[in-house]
Amino acid sequence: MAHWISQEILANLETLSQAILARQVEIQADLAERYSGAVFVPHVWDTQIVLQNLAQALALDSPLLFSDYISWLKIVLESREIPLRDLRIHLHCMQQILSQQFGVDHAAHLAEFLDAARAELEKTMPNIYYTRLRG
Repeated sequence: MAHWISQEILANLETLSQAILARQVEIQADLAERYSGAVFVPHVWDTQIVLQNLAQALALDSPLLFSDYISWLKIVLESREIPLRDLRIHLHCMQQILSQQFGVDHAAHLAEFLDAARAELEKTMPNIYYTRLRG
């Protein structure tokens, strides 16, 4: 089951990414203002990368793999002073769109991966990157 979902995500990266970002802009109107026009294009690519990481974790049936990726992404976003709220909302929109795409039968399995990622996002972690720069 997870392998099939993984393949479907990879086969529909562009469509899913656009739908996730459209949903996020509906919820978070200021996102369109902050990242408009040509600047918005990298966000489609960024969403595709997140989806590719999710697909890989699904293929390996490893929620931990996706959570670790989100941990790394959290550090990257913090270092670029991008609000983590954006990622929280992004993961929420991802779950909504993927649940619509794959239906109730697969929504619970997807939720396992995305819930683990959200839990990882909420953990307070020492920022080793900043600590090394200051130290």
